[in-house]
Amino acid sequence: MLTITITEPAMPEELKSLPAFLAHPKPLLAAGGKQLVGDLRDHFGARNEEPNKMGWPKKNFWAGIRRSTELAEVSDSEAKVSISDPAINQKVFGGTITPKRGRNLAIPQNDEAYMAGSPRNLPAGFLRLLVARSGGVYLVENDSSLRPKGKKGSKPGMSFAGRFWYHLVPSVTQEPDPNALPDEDYLLGSVMYAIRGVLDTEIERTV
Repeated sequence: MLTITITEPAMPEELKSLPAFLAHPKPLLAAGGKQLVGDLRDHFGARNEEPNKMGWPKKNFWAGIRRSTELAEVSDSEAKVSISDPAINQKVFGGTITPKRGRNLAIPQNDEAYMAGSPRNLPAGFLRLLVARSGGVYLVENDSSLRPKGKKGSKPGMSFAGRFWYHLVPSVTQEPDPNALPDEDYLLGSVMYAIRGVLDTEIERTV
């Protein structure tokens, strides 16, 4: 959540004729908040157009972040813009991810695993546990779980026997994404420009 607060004791000369308007600056803050929402949504939309780093099909993560961005509250003292999807926190701040259930995280090793999400979403018996000589623990395609492709009973798209599907790890630590949010100076300039537009309109109206 980003809060914008305007406190400017030294008003420009042309604004001193607007004391009543400035005493209740909610319209100014509303304009700034709406501009911030638009800037954030544009940024998240652009991020969603980026290809998956692994070349896998996209899950449109940033589109979900964009949809969760809205102007939450406006008063005479502040405007609050909320990104309600909690997934944005991991992108902005980074941190360690641990499993919500079970003992390990399942890190996808191919595009089908990535799209499937959890191993629990795959057919029973499709995967088997493999402990590598290096000590790594993996879920790999069970050679005996499927009949050869093309024969009766085969399952389309699951005929690549022996492939690695998931790497099992107790946790993953991620660094913050430096591009999770737009540049702060850009946002500030954009918001202040929108606010100034409201002031200019009021000045022209009262002159």
